Amino acid sequence: SGYWLLGQIVQKVSGLSLAEFAQQEIFEPLGMSNTHFHDDYARIINKRATGYGLNSSGAYVIDFRSTQENVGAAGVYTTVEDIKKWDDEFYDQKVLNDSFWKLMTTQGILNNGEMLEYASGLKIKEYKGLKTIVHGGRLPGYWSDIIRFPEQKFTVVVFTNRSDAVAAPLGYQIADIFLKDKFIAKVEKTEPKRDIKFITLSNKALEKYVASYWNEEEKESRKVFLKNDTLMFQRGPRNINPLVPIAKNEFKVLDIPPFFEVYVTFEKTEKSYQFKITVNGDKGAPYIGYAPVVYSTKDLQSFLGKYYSKEVDAYYEFKMEGDNIRFYINGRETVQLRHVRDELFTSPMCDFQFKKTNDKIDEFTVETPRVKGLRFMRVQ
Repeated sequence: SGYWLLGQIVQKVSGLSLAEFAQQEIFEPLGMSNTHFHDDYARIINKRATGYGLNSSGAYVIDFRSTQENVGAAGVYTTVEDIKKWDDEFYDQKVLNDSFWKLMTTQGILNNGEMLEYASGLKIKEYKGLKTIVHGGRLPGYWSDIIRFPEQKFTVVVFTNRSDAVAAPLGYQIADIFLKDKFIAKVEKTEPKRDIKFITLSNKALEKYVASYWNEEEKESRKVFLKNDTLMFQRGPRNINPLVPIAKNEFKVLDIPPFFEVYVTFEKTEKSYQFKITVNGDKGAPYIGYAPVVYSTKDLQSFLGKYYSKEVDAYYEFKMEGDNIRFYINGRETVQLRHVRDELFTSPMCDFQFKKTNDKIDEFTVETPRVKGLRFMRVQ
């Protein structure tokens, strides 16, 4: 939303759409003839790479979302040859001068004086002792990343047209090959791959971990279920991975990119089980087992209606669709909701925590990893 807003500012200031402005001031002067902001979904792009993703059965399907309404945060189509011209401009500065690049790479500072990695749309970091200027992005069907080592004048660009192809680790693997003699430090928070041995557990030993789990910090649910004598870890309808035991309570997650080492460790709590996920040595917040609430169609009726947020000047509406609730934004149909816990619903877009007053649902807050406590009040 922040990048989209910047695009609106460009339009207000320049009188041109972001696509027109970028074409006139950036792409044409740099000779990037095969690059544009795609603000017209009907426009034909010669030799465009289609984006693909996995469906719930594990088969590849076309994974696509129009970027027309999200130009600024997304929507740039380019080529490897054109992005080379963009990278060259960082050093040559024939069109964009030194003050431009200084502004782009000026890191933010918090009120407590702490300096952020984040600058103006770029992250300033270190990798194995070398300065890097990096940023990546993803949309359904696509994942990309640019890693620039400015002092070595070396840049790795990764473009993918698969939702499951995580771009950044691929880029660093390439950098490891070309810059191996330049590195002066090891990457922090890494550990060598573990020497593990898989073991066999009975279905009875596995069944005690079968449950739904909730992460309060991330506001997300996960499900663990048993299928054909194997525990399965479900993040969503299209994201299900086998868990193979390496100890009585520890499992390795399979069918993930090879540069990730992911483990799930279960622990007994007073009422149920919880688990923590360890990714390449970093352990996250716990997921606590819970009993999912089951609402009847009649129960769901109490959540239906139209709600308004003055803060974002938007109407959110909930309507029944079969046995589920469908979510609408300003009259535009979006996604289905899934009830998780008491008065808590989740969706691919965000979570909804409803609140009762005098036994009547009259408001809710929206929660995402980047939005907390966005309040909507019932209007009908």
